Amino acid sequence: MARRSKEKSYRLVGNIRYKGRIVGAGEPIPSGLSQADISAYVKDGKIRETDPQTGLNVEPKTTRETDLNEGQIQSFLAKPARFISSHLARTEFSTETLAKIHTRAERLGAPSHVLSQISAAIDRRAAAK
Repeated sequence: MARRSKEKSYRLVGNIRYKGRIVGAGEPIPSGLSQADISAYVKDGKIRETDPQTGLNVEPKTTRETDLNEGQIQSFLAKPARFISSHLARTEFSTETLAKIHTRAERLGAPSHVLSQISAAIDRRAAAK
């Protein structure tokens, strides 16, 4: 049984198959989840916290680093520029994901102000490290 303590809310690190559906990284740990239900729970080879009740590798909810696949990047870039800029400001994408977004935006011929917002997000991410 996966439990969440009052001071910390845990999120899954990798995608898992649970009751016939994929539960994605960043989603809350489903109750009733056992170790046998885990198909992948380590992301980018980074060491994460282990939930003492389940033994699953989890990361604290406060870490909001997000990773997008190619399809998600394309649909993200199809959004209005206002949405893209506000989303870049409030979500911490990994540096690799931001580079992928920038490359894809260049290939799709995104406006220069969108490219500059993505570049600024890359710079902020690099400065934070």
